[in-house]
Amino acid sequence: MVEFMKLLEEAWYRKSDFIPLMLIPMITSLFSIDNIERVSDFHGFHIGVKFIFPEDVPNLWSFVSLPNPKPGINISLPGLISLIAFTIIGSYLAAGYLGSIKQGLEDRTYEFSHNAGKYFVEILKFRVLILLILFSMIGLALITPLFVLLALPTMIFLTYLIYGTPYLIVSQELTFGGALRKSLDLALNGGKYAEYGIKYLLFTIPISIVMTLLTVNLNTIGIILGILITPPISLTLTTTTMIFFLEYLKLGHKESPGFITPTESSSESSTV
Repeated sequence: MVEFMKLLEEAWYRKSDFIPLMLIPMITSLFSIDNIERVSDFHGFHIGVKFIFPEDVPNLWSFVSLPNPKPGINISLPGLISLIAFTIIGSYLAAGYLGSIKQGLEDRTYEFSHNAGKYFVEILKFRVLILLILFSMIGLALITPLFVLLALPTMIFLTYLIYGTPYLIVSQELTFGGALRKSLDLALNGGKYAEYGIKYLLFTIPISIVMTLLTVNLNTIGIILGILITPPISLTLTTTTMIFFLEYLKLGHKESPGFITPTESSSESSTV
């Protein structure tokens, strides 16, 4: 059985080791110009929820259910270039984020730039896969409008299948292909992978509702508050998931995770 709340408690105590990393979800939230514009241009009242499985770098927009966009699909060259640039930069930041959390859990010290360079290529491959899935779903929606009705459950299922990939790349030092195969195998077999994913999804539902209400309805002020509130949530959830992959899926469950506890002292320093 996956004791999600115990994993979350361990991650919450350890978050003080990773305070500089909170800059990463803040930066990636600011990269989403389109989401910022959609919220800034919205007038009225909006409530919603997103159903999410673990992400490499959860940011504000991971939790916010955005107001419906204007009808039609607008694709511009600047927008496409921006998306490609964000995928590359975001992959580098995600590699450093995940790698540093893993290193910090094991050694109580980390070097962001080293981890970013070490895992960048494999995380980039994963981010490209996400783009391909997104473009495929947009294409299907354009060809078959009825597919729009299936888009949400399809995306949730696909996300479930691959959510472990970036964590397996980092926690078990796998290539993208090896991590993807293992993630699919774990997902289809259910077990602890499925249990953790479902508990994560259920835990984040109220967070999503609150962040959606706050961010969208307070407009610009809501965006600023959301960007400030999200980092400790992101760091705690990502650390929780990393502990899960290190302990449950690699070494087997232990009563007490085999990492340095918050009460232990260390003279090591961390660099970002």
